[in-house]
Amino acid sequence: MNDSLRPAAHALLLLVTLAVFVLTTVPFQMEASRQGIARRWHHAERTPFHNAEGRRMSGSDTLGNLLLFLPVGFCLHGWRMARRKNLAISVIPTVVAAGLFSLGIEFFQLLLSDRFTSINDVMNNTLGALGGAWLARRYYLSGVRAILAYMRSWRRRPGMLVLLGLGVSYLVWAVAPFHFTLRLERLWHNWLHWTHSLRYLPNLLESWLSADRREYWPLEVGENFLFGMIFGGVLLLCRKWYWPAHKLAKDVHILAAFFLLLARNALLLLSQTGRPDI
Repeated sequence: MNDSLRPAAHALLLLVTLAVFVLTTVPFQMEASRQGIARRWHHAERTPFHNAEGRRMSGSDTLGNLLLFLPVGFCLHGWRMARRKNLAISVIPTVVAAGLFSLGIEFFQLLLSDRFTSINDVMNNTLGALGGAWLARRYYLSGVRAILAYMRSWRRRPGMLVLLGLGVSYLVWAVAPFHFTLRLERLWHNWLHWTHSLRYLPNLLESWLSADRREYWPLEVGENFLFGMIFGGVLLLCRKWYWPAHKLAKDVHILAAFFLLLARNALLLLSQTGRPDI
């Protein structure tokens, strides 16, 4: 593998592992007392393919953990290929390292008050890493080159980096603490809440001024309005700087706002804590 790709492989692995660690530990509510650890260990899932109550694991939990560690296996195996300059190295060390990383996260979750330890997570995460390593053997090189090409383009357009940072920050703020689920009953509940908010959109002001919302709606509206002003302003500047004569440039801010709203609600549909809203 080209030596110029090594720094990108290091950075990509660090970014992905850090993101997975954050997603599996937020909001970092530590409770390291002996009683707390003993209680969480008692409720831990220690039987493969079964939850703490003895019921078989659902497909949604399995799929979620498989997908979570897919990028870990992909980036870890790609990093190993970058170090060895060999595209045909074994995936076994990658899978073992990813499994140990997952095991470390599960033991760390014993110290967190709102998390629980599960042997099923370790198994599914390891399988996900295996799938990621298999994909890396075929697509890692072309994927990293595409990322580097985009980064070189963004360096000539620093305003786009600011815009990307604003968009990612907004999504993180909206969906934290990242308690996602693929359970159909939760997806249906969130979908009903979203359609309810859509139905009452014409009476938005009246509902905001109702007795149950008038205490906090100005803060909620103010936060979103302030973000919209900043995001729209930066987007307008980027449009004038980088695409002054583009025929679709006048509509790009509308498309970007729509994409952010779509991404936010799509993530909140999978959330166990937040609710999608129009």
